[in-house]
Amino acid sequence: MYPLLVTANNPCMYDSAYFTIGKKHVCFPFDAILYIEANGNYAIVADSKNHKATVSHTLFAIQTVLPPNLFVRIHRSFIISVKKITRFDKGMVTVGKEEIPINEEAYKVLCSMLIMPDKTQRSKKFKTKLAAVKS
Repeated sequence: MYPLLVTANNPCMYDSAYFTIGKKHVCFPFDAILYIEANGNYAIVADSKNHKATVSHTLFAIQTVLPPNLFVRIHRSFIISVKKITRFDKGMVTVGKEEIPINEEAYKVLCSMLIMPDKTQRSKKFKTKLAAVKS
């Protein structure tokens, strides 16, 4: 079962998704989600108020409806909110007060999304773009 896609006709609008809990469809605003953890054919959604809800969707199904600029799968069992990251290194990501393991590929993705390149990298890219424009 896939989460319900949010459309203009839904009261959640475009900044949320509906997930199934039991027989109910519950609206989860993207800003409230800290992380989502796989739990077999279910997933646990943790929010910023330290509440956890078990939803009737797989992590893969949930990943298909989350915006990729706001959420990143950092491990086979975890999706995190990029906005809620407080620190990260090659082995762990801190989201809220939770430390979550990160794989090497996801670490590179986070670095490319979040870290400003140093001045030498920026100037090389700028010079390359400028040379392309001049020719």
